[in-house]
Amino acid sequence: AFNFLMLAAPLAVLGLPGSFGRYVDHFRQRGQLRTFLARVTGMSVGLSCLAIALLTVFREPVGRWLFGRVESTSLMWLIAASLGAVIAFNFLNSLLTALRMYRVNSQMQLVQTLLYAAVSVGLLWGWQAGPESVVIGFGVASLVTAAGASIVIARVWRELPPPSEALSYHSLTVKLAPFAFWLWVTNWLANSFEMVDRWMIIHYSGLEPVAALELVGQYHSARILPVLLIGVGDLLANMLTPHLSSDWEAGRREQVSQRLNFVLKLTGVGFTLAAIGILWFSPLLFHLVFKHKFAGGEAILSWALACAVWTAVSLITYNYLWCAEKSRWVSFTLGVGLVISATSNFALLPQFGLLGAVWATTIAKVGALAVLIVLVRRYGMQFDWRLLPILILPALLPVGPWIAFIALAIVVTGFGRWRGCFTTAERKQIREQVERVSQRLPVIRRWLPTANVSSMT
Repeated sequence: AFNFLMLAAPLAVLGLPGSFGRYVDHFRQRGQLRTFLARVTGMSVGLSCLAIALLTVFREPVGRWLFGRVESTSLMWLIAASLGAVIAFNFLNSLLTALRMYRVNSQMQLVQTLLYAAVSVGLLWGWQAGPESVVIGFGVASLVTAAGASIVIARVWRELPPPSEALSYHSLTVKLAPFAFWLWVTNWLANSFEMVDRWMIIHYSGLEPVAALELVGQYHSARILPVLLIGVGDLLANMLTPHLSSDWEAGRREQVSQRLNFVLKLTGVGFTLAAIGILWFSPLLFHLVFKHKFAGGEAILSWALACAVWTAVSLITYNYLWCAEKSRWVSFTLGVGLVISATSNFALLPQFGLLGAVWATTIAKVGALAVLIVLVRRYGMQFDWRLLPILILPALLPVGPWIAFIALAIVVTGFGRWRGCFTTAERKQIREQVERVSQRLPVIRRWLPTANVSSMT
């Protein structure tokens, strides 16, 4: 149900809110931001109402496609009701990120998470211990959070200057339609890519629906922490888009490549290190919290973490194609990954079960990332080849966390003629950021009163 809401919400509004990160600065510089926001909001509201109506009418076939059994279609009523709230939440989330109101955006996501947990657990405990309670909790949390964020957006709207230049529907459509269309296709492909393995477990594993859904549950237990990494990667990608777009609009193309390479290196190193830490402490989750109920999920956790790191790197790399207005190639990379995932699942799922499904996803992630790297280089990105060892590191996670950690240390710090993955300028930037953070946090300053930050970095 969650995967379907994540798939349906951007599809319903044709990807229009996703254009905020790329075009808010564009229309702000031309004094047309108020008109741009008003028109995109109006179109999004109309499309949302249409999508909810269609989902209500076709709830039975969609329910059978989604859950593999007829009795689950009653849940579609609640999913249809929650869809509008999720669309509103995503719309405001995209807008706040594009306006660079990161603090408000983070508070919005935190409040949604806490409300989701509180309402869902309350309903599970006091009303019905079923998926209905969880769907209602997610819908209520999204609606309440969106209502609070809309108050902030209303204040921003009042402070916007009146349009200094007219914006015709024709010029807006010509500018926005190609980007929005390919972003819509990208959203569809991305969410399909993320859920195709579980959908194929339900329909092509050869298991009965209940047994297949139990296997999906095992898969989901392995994805709980990796999905957090993907969420952070998505947040970083969205935060980066307005800055890269501003540099691109100003003609600083080389700086876009430099920034992107640096962020990708930090992301690859940081997320791989986080994945290693998760593997070290995973027994606490699967043995203590889950009480040995998800042995299948624990067995594939390392593969799921590797896929999460590559997904986060891909999300950030897409920014170059967004800035270059080559969004159709983002869809192409996701389409390649979707085809590889589906065909690999056909080959591996019946024979290897859950492990075959995660292997198929791993092959697809690597293939899609390789195609993406080729495309960004083709359109002018100055790809730093020091990044390549970082992208290979997640493949060592299934071998063991200690081996992956040793390899990570060598890649970052250097060994022999290898001077490490960061350039001199990047190391200097890291030192400056560490010093800045140490000055802001008294605990770190007391702990390292005379530390050599350069050697530490």
